[in-house]
Amino acid sequence: MWNGKRSNDEDGVYVARLGAIWESDRPGKSGYQFWVWEFDDLCEAETRRLAGPKDVLTSLSPKAHWKLKEIFEAFEESPHIDTDELIGRQVGLELRGGEVRRVLPLVKR
Repeated sequence: MWNGKRSNDEDGVYVARLGAIWESDRPGKSGYQFWVWEFDDLCEAETRRLAGPKDVLTSLSPKAHWKLKEIFEAFEESPHIDTDELIGRQVGLELRGGEVRRVLPLVKR
């Protein structure tokens, strides 16, 4: 699994495609299971600069529901959707220091 860091990934907002999503087979540090959202095909929105694939982990802890909400809002979908329907769709990823800081909806032009 990709660790989310790559030395040449510059800060910026990248368009990214959801390649896969799956639930962990073990609990995370919070004691709750988590989902792994695997994003690939990252391309910086303005410069067209490329970045390596990124994983976003979302804990299923009640305290972490804000992150799940952020992701579903980025896809402009209800959390009740079958997540398999999101595979192949694009969102924005804000990278800082080589890590995903926010998942954003794509700007409609």
